[in-house]
Amino acid sequence: KIEDISMKNLTKILAISALCFAPVSFAATIDSLYDSFEGEGQASSVLNYNSFVNWDVSNGTVDLIKNGNQWGIVCSVGSFCVDLDGSTGDAGILSSKNGFSAGKYKVSFDLSGNQRNGPADQVSVLFGAGALVNHLLLDWDENWHTYSFLVDLVDGDKLSFRNFGGDNVGAMLDNIRVSAVPIPAAVWLFGSGLMGFLAMRRRAKSQ
Repeated sequence: KIEDISMKNLTKILAISALCFAPVSFAATIDSLYDSFEGEGQASSVLNYNSFVNWDVSNGTVDLIKNGNQWGIVCSVGSFCVDLDGSTGDAGILSSKNGFSAGKYKVSFDLSGNQRNGPADQVSVLFGAGALVNHLLLDWDENWHTYSFLVDLVDGDKLSFRNFGGDNVGAMLDNIRVSAVPIPAAVWLFGSGLMGFLAMRRRAKSQ
């Protein structure tokens, strides 16, 4: 009986574990995002831009910048990038429109200094309700650099970039990439092995 009770408990544990590791999809969440602002449908720079395909702007403004425009700004990749301090003297917060499904993610993005001889810029990278995952200080002449890290997210967390300051010349953002890190195959093999072991035990008992 003690063995039967243990087997029942183990079966329950495995069933709960299977639910935990099973892929779950939510209509309001995503598990990847790749954006270098090429799909905005603009022909030139747009100051105080707030019609992004994948992003919302709050608490201020940001600028959509055309590569090599009249200010001499050079983007990291493609034809567009974003000035994280718009042209209203109030730097905005750029946040993904959709939240991400729960799990571990690899996040990378390109940042440069403001490229206009302005003061140094502080940029915070946040997920969810203001959870700080990175805080960066960039001199105006700092070249493009790719920042990359891993982060564990709860369901619905959104990615945000915030430039502190309000002098209309902010750090430049480009080439954002967020992708879910797959659960190692060993986890699935472990669960399958245990389920197989239980089936063998039951078969042996019945015989």
